[in-house]
Amino acid sequence: NLDLGLFYNAPVSIRYANESELMNTAGSLKRLQPLLTEDFVVAGGNVFLPDLDLSHVLAQHRQWGSAGTIVLHPLLDQSRLRLFGQAKIDHHSQITHFQEKPRQPISNLVHTTYQCYEPDVLSLVPSDSPCSIPELLIPRLLEANWPLYGYVTSSPLFSISTQEQYTETNAFFTNVDDGEGSSVCGGHTHERRLVHHEHL
Repeated sequence: NLDLGLFYNAPVSIRYANESELMNTAGSLKRLQPLLTEDFVVAGGNVFLPDLDLSHVLAQHRQWGSAGTIVLHPLLDQSRLRLFGQAKIDHHSQITHFQEKPRQPISNLVHTTYQCYEPDVLSLVPSDSPCSIPELLIPRLLEANWPLYGYVTSSPLFSISTQEQYTETNAFFTNVDDGEGSSVCGGHTHERRLVHHEHL
């Protein structure tokens, strides 16, 4: 365990799970099942949503009575949809379709890797078998008609899944301001908070 209270004035600690065999996202959660006794949040390390309020996401997840809630981002750059899982939602925000990185886009609402689940969903995940959340757990939730909702965020989205994305994101955060609260990145001028632009 790492006690973050050593660095922050808050009772926060981290427990690391070492895997001799990489179990992928859903497989890793299955191994942690004895510890996940209440609604929990999952987030990938390759995506950053600076304006996302996770406490609000979790509150909405509970208000919906959802088995799972996936944070979705409306991606405007059609050329990058192939890099993300995509979901369709109805007018109640319930997810009706999901596909992991389809060749032909089904939606511009992309999976940000931020998501909430209730512990019972892990009953759908096999033990001791590497498997992923988008390729196994989400499809099984939909097939079993478990309530699965999409929380659409307006937060800027930064991804470092590829070398190009990492380079662009790093450049955005390291470029010197031009004196008017904006920075130049990738040939375009962006507001520092990316109010009208996403940078993937």
